[in-house]
Amino acid sequence: MPVQLIVDCFGIDTEDAIVVGKTEDEINALRLAIREHLAAQNPALLRLRLTHLALLKHFKFDGMNDVLPTKTLLPRALFSERLKIKIPDWLTDEWIVELDLLKDSTLASENQLTFEAQILMACDVNLLSGDNFYAFVSALNFQPAIFLELLKIETIQTRLISHLTTNLKIDNENATLFIIELTKSSAIESFLANFAYQQIFAILRQKIRDYALHFALPAQTFSASLLNALPLLSLSQEQARHIPTDLIEILKIVARKILHKEIDAKAFVEFVMADWESVWLELNVLCDESPQLITLDLLVCCQRFESADAQTFLQKIENYLAVSHYRHLSKTASVEETLDWSVGYFDYLRTVLLSKQPLDESINVSFTDWLILQPSRIARSESDWRFCSSQIQRYLEGGYLVIVTVVDALSALNQDILLDELATLNNLTVITDTLFAPLPTLTDIGKLAVLTGNPTHSLPNNSEIALQQTYQTSLKIIKSWEDDNLNTPITEQTNLVVFFENRIDERLHDASSFEKHRADILPIARQLKTSIQNWLKDAAHRDVVFFITADHGMTVTNGRYNGKPLGEIKDRIFKLKRRETLPDEFVLINQDSKDDYAAPKTRLGLTNSVLAHGGLTPEEVLIPFIKLIRPTFETNKLPVEAEITSDCLRLSDKFWQLDVRLSASVQVETVRLSLEPPFKLELREPIDIIRAQKSHTVTLKFRADIEQEGLIVLELGLQFERHGARETLKKSLSVNFPASFLARDSSAQSFEDMF
Repeated sequence: MPVQLIVDCFGIDTEDAIVVGKTEDEINALRLAIREHLAAQNPALLRLRLTHLALLKHFKFDGMNDVLPTKTLLPRALFSERLKIKIPDWLTDEWIVELDLLKDSTLASENQLTFEAQILMACDVNLLSGDNFYAFVSALNFQPAIFLELLKIETIQTRLISHLTTNLKIDNENATLFIIELTKSSAIESFLANFAYQQIFAILRQKIRDYALHFALPAQTFSASLLNALPLLSLSQEQARHIPTDLIEILKIVARKILHKEIDAKAFVEFVMADWESVWLELNVLCDESPQLITLDLLVCCQRFESADAQTFLQKIENYLAVSHYRHLSKTASVEETLDWSVGYFDYLRTVLLSKQPLDESINVSFTDWLILQPSRIARSESDWRFCSSQIQRYLEGGYLVIVTVVDALSALNQDILLDELATLNNLTVITDTLFAPLPTLTDIGKLAVLTGNPTHSLPNNSEIALQQTYQTSLKIIKSWEDDNLNTPITEQTNLVVFFENRIDERLHDASSFEKHRADILPIARQLKTSIQNWLKDAAHRDVVFFITADHGMTVTNGRYNGKPLGEIKDRIFKLKRRETLPDEFVLINQDSKDDYAAPKTRLGLTNSVLAHGGLTPEEVLIPFIKLIRPTFETNKLPVEAEITSDCLRLSDKFWQLDVRLSASVQVETVRLSLEPPFKLELREPIDIIRAQKSHTVTLKFRADIEQEGLIVLELGLQFERHGARETLKKSLSVNFPASFLARDSSAQSFEDMF
């Protein structure tokens, strides 16, 4: 049988063959094999593949019997033969190989498809077939880098655009723009990821406008019409860069607005838009803290996500909606786990009480059961009531002016009112914590204990003597029931100020509802803020720290105990005359007192008061511990700060102007400014010098290829010299870009067309 030599420089031969080696020994061995094959008249066809044309000179058997003419395989020739048409010069052998156009593929006859269609379908049939946009994108994503060169050919572009408009129902303008933007990219995969990235920001940008949220997003790099015209592409958390972080912050903002009843809970669902692990983690936290965010709409929304994290969260909210109450606390929980649990419990309880919904007593009883078992563990932790006095002592020893406010009956349940007021204080950092109050939760047991770190029964009856013995420093006591004393200035000699605020407790028992009780707290919180501001002025240059805590909290009662009195009634507990067997619904307390007390495990009241204290519910036992301290600014202060001083002005389409004040904490020279893409700053001379503690206002004029609108992050780069060394830094500025002239003209025209 004959011998066939195949010259295949492009590696496209798919039939069985012996590959000719490059060494002299390999070549000689194959020459000998050919002669033996011919001499033996072997019936099998001997195929030899030469991968380099230069090897052909070693195999000159042309003209010999049974040696077939040498075949040279060229991709262009083979592809042309397959399509039965002449192919253009630009479709090179290399392109055909790299695009893998010689692979087996289903092509319609040449009479049905244009050459461009045949080329594209040879790359992947899904580039032109069907009506599924995601199948098209998937096919696009698997193309090699050389495919982008193919896309630069006008006729190829036209054929793809035709498919997008005809089969995928995308309007011609956006289909054309999509292909043009694609051809500008350096890699298809990164282009599609960036497009999906911008699509999500476009959705977020619209929803932020819809709900009037104050949150800046990065600038657009594609037109809004294009982003909205195409179906939403998928984006992994790795590709999403900082979107998950932004989305989490937006979810927090929306959650706060819902809790403050500024927007409906349905808004929360609209921002659950991506199947990312970090987002599910945050949703777990938010819903634990604020169960009122869990709605049927949220359940339906989460059903469309498939990841394990999404399914776990879905199961969680299904269980919650099924039982409609907060989870129980485990008896084996640590102190830290219990405090974490209490955050969600308080949000749940606050919502239920304000909406006057029925309470599940078993939830607070689970806390009581835990509390009874954990006195030693609590006492060893930094959440024990003794921690307050250790902090007072620590700051006194550090030379601070220490100002402590004990707000009688301020539960951790209601500290949100006070924290909202304190958040508006300037030049003070607010640090919040939660402590376990002394048991039983009575004023005469807890107040001095919290302040001194010692059980009240071991202290003198006089509060001033007890405090003086404990801290042995210059002391000033202020009492809310002595109005003339409230605004007495703090002298330079005073080191410790203790303010007893009793007005919440005084009004507690007369409050007709939980809502009324919270209304009573608000003016007191505002007055306390004013007092802090005054004390801050008195402190002047001194290092000062403020502590705000309580002696106990309160409980909204649920029913009244009608059994035999067990002893003297003290709010919501009995002070026992002697120790005896208690009914099942009561617990014996003798933790930080020399006397024995009996407290109900549930919310039973012992009097007609709707609100009382003395028991073991979380809202009675857990008290706030808030620290306010002046922050140290200089440690991480930047040498140059940037601040926007004017509204952003639109000079023309895609062209804006903005005034920025640069303030220097040290002298800087040769200050050059720049903007991160997509913005381009007009050329300007550097600023020669900005002296220490001085400022310089500059007017920035800048452009972008894509129109921008709404609140957007503008990345300002600063390069300058300080002490002879060159430094750079970046500042993120939140800029509100006005609507485009085109949008305003269109609105005006629509208005005029009405007449």
